[in-house]
Amino acid sequence: MKTTVHTTAFAALFTVSLLTTARAADAQPDPFKLNLPGFSTHAGFSTTGKSNLKAGGSVSSTTYDFGVSQAIPFGEKASFDLGLNYGETSLDQSKPNARTPLPKELRSISLDLGYSQEIDDTWSLAAGIGTGVHSAGRSFSSKGFGVDGYALATYNYSPNLSFSGGLGFSSLDKNLIGPAFGVNWTINEQWSASVGYPTTAITYTLSETWQFSLVADGVGGSYYVEKDPQPGATGRPSLKGSKLDYSETRLGLSVNYQVSPSVGVTLASGLVVDQQFEYHDPKYKVKSDAGTGYVSLAVNVAF
Repeated sequence: MKTTVHTTAFAALFTVSLLTTARAADAQPDPFKLNLPGFSTHAGFSTTGKSNLKAGGSVSSTTYDFGVSQAIPFGEKASFDLGLNYGETSLDQSKPNARTPLPKELRSISLDLGYSQEIDDTWSLAAGIGTGVHSAGRSFSSKGFGVDGYALATYNYSPNLSFSGGLGFSSLDKNLIGPAFGVNWTINEQWSASVGYPTTAITYTLSETWQFSLVADGVGGSYYVEKDPQPGATGRPSLKGSKLDYSETRLGLSVNYQVSPSVGVTLASGLVVDQQFEYHDPKYKVKSDAGTGYVSLAVNVAF
């Protein structure tokens, strides 16, 4: 699923911390490890139960996403990251009416380029840009072309505490530019905490292979709507040619199992406490009335 202006920026923050872990893991014997330095891939699945819509009916979602990336070292303290990502979300709506116009599918594909630079032991910088097509419907539309970007600075106050801040940009989001911030704190060998958007988490590390986290997570994206989901409906403006911001707020428990130093599996489950579909140009909003459950599964492999 395509990320919003805020989630685009913070994906970079967590990528930096994951890369640090991956480099440490590379030193350990791994039967799954291939001789492809810097190459990684991920695949994810997520589904929600039916949530009631305030204007009537209900909706559930199922999301698949897949991506590959290649890290290219540039000197000893810098690297480029090139990635290709695809995601699609199916919306299953029951009892739709003129006040709940939702597309059946949301699709996105993007090519992303990032750069990270360690300045010294205290400061590091990261920036990136992504271009892709993000469309509501069964096919891609060239009018769904969008550009995302971010610029971030991280200050390491101590080996266990760091602060990050910057800006994110998305040409399809109703808020073109937004702030980004984050705090990562390693409390001790077992406990750590991260605060920010889209992810805030408290994590307990049981062993080298098991981690458990309480997570507050924001998911969603911005899409071009080529056709009105319910053309000819009265009592609202036509949504043909508009843009749709889709967002969910999730609270749950996440379990990560490190199959090997290069293969990790994450299972999460919890509640969707807020769900919104907001059209802009023209403005129109569809909002859920009550929460529902969700389950997600992700596999990450560093070759």
